[in-house]
Amino acid sequence: MNKIIFKILIVCMIINFSCSENKNSEEELLRIYFDDQLKESELDSIFLSLDNTNEEIYNRYSRLLRKNIDLDPNLEGIFSKEQDKNYKSQVIKDNKWDLDLSTFKNVFSSELTNKIENVLYVAKPIYTIDRKYALLYSFKKGAKGVYFLPPIEVYNFNGKVWVKTTTLRETGFN
Repeated sequence: MNKIIFKILIVCMIINFSCSENKNSEEELLRIYFDDQLKESELDSIFLSLDNTNEEIYNRYSRLLRKNIDLDPNLEGIFSKEQDKNYKSQVIKDNKWDLDLSTFKNVFSSELTNKIENVLYVAKPIYTIDRKYALLYSFKKGAKGVYFLPPIEVYNFNGKVWVKTTTLRETGFN
């Protein structure tokens, strides 16, 4: 009986560690992404919308896949029918971030501001099957609620940290 309980405990610990590792990895990716956003925008803080719906990443990825864009050969693995199914399975709608924003430098909840143009909407990343690449997307609304679609950022996990690899831009109107 003790052996069975011990084995169950070991399995539970492994599952718990795996789940927390994925969350930590995503939090580290977001930490780097927020730092990049702060540097690029030259702002001193980010007001993050709690909405993290990522359907737009998949929709834009699908359009790029149909266009057969020229890619760096090292990134061709992110565009395939197999990855397409994988990405589609990660699409979430009407979802909210479950993050402790106090652990992020200069990132605050959008609930702390009443200016819509200050809010950054960041979609939950979608990952390649091997989780070596993550596709990230964010946007800001203008003062009148109009927003423009920025590119998809691709990050690579090199075994230690997430590194921005490339930017996928759409050209023209679709």
